[in-house]
Amino acid sequence: MLQRLMFLLLGLLLWGTSGVASALEPRLWVVQSDTSLAYQQATEGLLQALAREGVDAAEVAVLSVPAFQQRSQNRRPSALGAASASQRVVTLGAAAAEAVLAAKGDYAVLSVLVPRQSFERMLRVLGKSVSTHLSALYIDQPLVRQFALLRLVWPQANRLGVLLGPDSASRLLMLRRLATPRQWQVNDARVVDAQDLFSALSQVLDGSDVLLALADPLVFNRSSIQNILLASYRARVPMLAFSPAYVRAGAVLALYTAPLQAGQQAGRLAAQALRTERWPEQTQEPDDFVIEVNPSVARSLGLSLDPEALRQQLRTLERLP
Repeated sequence: MLQRLMFLLLGLLLWGTSGVASALEPRLWVVQSDTSLAYQQATEGLLQALAREGVDAAEVAVLSVPAFQQRSQNRRPSALGAASASQRVVTLGAAAAEAVLAAKGDYAVLSVLVPRQSFERMLRVLGKSVSTHLSALYIDQPLVRQFALLRLVWPQANRLGVLLGPDSASRLLMLRRLATPRQWQVNDARVVDAQDLFSALSQVLDGSDVLLALADPLVFNRSSIQNILLASYRARVPMLAFSPAYVRAGAVLALYTAPLQAGQQAGRLAAQALRTERWPEQTQEPDDFVIEVNPSVARSLGLSLDPEALRQQLRTLERLP
């Protein structure tokens, strides 16, 4: 416990450090998008996992985006006089990923706490592709996991409503591929403009047993969520959401990965990368998750849900420890 606390304290002390390199250049940089609680929790989980894997605290530096930019400009040459080998970097959040991917230099990057669509968009803009030098741990839940939870909670349902915006439209094909063998019918509607939202919502609710929320800023945002939840509640079409905030706002339940969990998985990947000098060849999906339930909404829909029991059932289905 003392070792973990010392490890975390060192990381926090390094937040915002200048570009002046220490005598022992860290082998891993962790770049946070900002100092919000989510990124601090992810950093805590990452440092805990690294400590468990035996990575020395002196091998890690936790940096803000400005500190990364300054330090990257002052990277020290190796003892042989040439530029040092690829610096391994974990970025937390989209802002950090954008800054590191756009920086000049040889950086081997794992992008964490980013949606799939955001990461893929960054790669297109920068002309990069996924490799052992560049990978990501997405924040999005696997669709297979979402379908499994839907079946556990609503075993008799078979009509799945989905609102698709510009960022989520590309997932429709995979949704249909997964739905067919699981005897689900996908009832989808496209939202091209914010003005289309509620006509699309009415269409989806009219022919669905359950509404699956997929992250898309045009569809699900602070301005729209209350009205979407109210309409779905009136239609008695429950929503499986992707954020605990939506459960507090009135969704019956949400499936998501907490920042601490994402950080712990990123720490395990980083420890492996420090040993092998390779990030995973394929982008990664979260291997741990939380299920959160709104008890009053569940009761009003005639549901009795135990979130921890559901989580354990899902983990058993996925053969997770």
